[in-house]
Amino acid sequence: MIELKISKPIKSRNFYDSNHWSKKHKDRKEFESQIAIALLEKYPYKERQAAQKRVKRQVTIHSQRMRTLDYTNLVGGCKVLEDSLVALGLIVDDRPEWVDDLKVTQDKGKPYYTKITIE
Repeated sequence: MIELKISKPIKSRNFYDSNHWSKKHKDRKEFESQIAIALLEKYPYKERQAAQKRVKRQVTIHSQRMRTLDYTNLVGGCKVLEDSLVALGLIVDDRPEWVDDLKVTQDKGKPYYTKITIE
């Protein structure tokens, strides 16, 4: 099991739908770098290699934020984060064949963070 906590909050689906594709790309790269740094800091090499096996995963994403979003906006905003997990090899793909159960939750409060759990 991999559990990572990063300081970058998830933006809403409305943000990505109404902006240029380059903002989505920039956010994906920021997620990738923060996840990679958190992974390197917390897990030794052997655990990182084991996490990159090509198996079906269960992913839980928790967002602590300033304002709560409606559920569809929150889940839609997680697409960029999922793409980052795929790019880093932590999940094979974000299709149902590879992600067994995606759970997305949120809370209101400080400090703002995103917690990712991959089993």
